[in-house]
Amino acid sequence: MVVNGTPGYQPTKIENKLAFTMVQNHDIIFNNVFVPDNMRLEKAKDFATGTNAVLQSSRLKVGWIGAGIACGAYEAALAYTQKRVAFKKPVASFQLVQQNLMVALAKCQAMVTMLVRVTQLEDQGKATLG
Repeated sequence: MVVNGTPGYQPTKIENKLAFTMVQNHDIIFNNVFVPDNMRLEKAKDFATGTNAVLQSSRLKVGWIGAGIACGAYEAALAYTQKRVAFKKPVASFQLVQQNLMVALAKCQAMVTMLVRVTQLEDQGKATLG
């Protein structure tokens, strides 16, 4: 682990991101940075293996975040169509709206099912994301 202020460590915040804006990403430059043994990551044998472990874990988390957002959007759409009235009936009673909701729910279920399986495989050490 390298903390701010370490000589040779230069993080630069990535500005004007289009997606995942709540996470502050940085471009990082290391120029002859010394990392003492007590600050090293336990499972990292070298820089590449440590970075790969972090990226593999974060990729799966990003997938779960996307699935959660999709499922939340489906639930919001379902609630809205049940409350919204057109022609004296809830919009959710129209066949085309029902079909669109069904497709959205099927996609949410597919995402969650796939992510559950990939998570299981990763836990068993059988999956690599990258």
